[in-house]
Amino acid sequence: MKENGVNVNFTITCAFDFIEVTSVASRFYPGYLPLFKYFSCFDLNIWLLLFASLFMLSIITSIVKQNFVKDFEYLWEYFIVLLSQSIGNKNVKSYPKHLLIVWLLSVSILSIYFSAYLLDSMVSVVPIDRIDSLEDIPKRPDMKVMDRDDGSLASYIQLVDTELAKAIKKQFIGFKDFNEIENELTNGLRNGLLAYVDYKPNNIFCLLYLSEKENIGKNEPKLIDLLHISQKSSYSEPYFAFINNDFDEWFLIAINQL
Repeated sequence: MKENGVNVNFTITCAFDFIEVTSVASRFYPGYLPLFKYFSCFDLNIWLLLFASLFMLSIITSIVKQNFVKDFEYLWEYFIVLLSQSIGNKNVKSYPKHLLIVWLLSVSILSIYFSAYLLDSMVSVVPIDRIDSLEDIPKRPDMKVMDRDDGSLASYIQLVDTELAKAIKKQFIGFKDFNEIENELTNGLRNGLLAYVDYKPNNIFCLLYLSEKENIGKNEPKLIDLLHISQKSSYSEPYFAFINNDFDEWFLIAINQL
């Protein structure tokens, strides 16, 4: 190679790093919020400690009042405080003041935290299950990923030795001729069993092509309406550095200029 009148002889080339250039198209599914999600406001140990405290308070109150017959009545009154954050005036004198103060203060703090968590859950947007990054692929172990044999994802899983690359490699299906996999890809994308990797413009064009070509009923949604294309590039392909005896010096100069 001749650069500025100087002949430069490169001995080898190697993959220097990876640059994100492609996107993934896959089926998306509406998520859901668990029915009893608010119970996760507190850790299991806190819930257990809370109910254990109820029993301990009722037993201590029975001992102080020397009235074990009302043990369950005390337990119920302390439990009511959890829901109402208050206690009737008639019952105030029936309980040890120090215990009652500590319990009311604890309940107030827990109630404020629980109310804030519950309100946040009510206004939370229902999550959508979709693939937007490499890390999302292994989360669907039953799904396969299609890319050309010479595509960026194929290069990535062959040249990168990480747990993520190994996990994706198990789900990878390569192909050479797009026409040979049209039907399989269409059915796989619609059923959520396949994802397709390509440059974003190519991905959009392919999905439009497959959607128009697919034979579906009048009331069935088009294929492209069922799919999500990652918003930003999710996969990488290698770019190369040319190496000769002066490579180390060039590399240091480039790093210092950053």
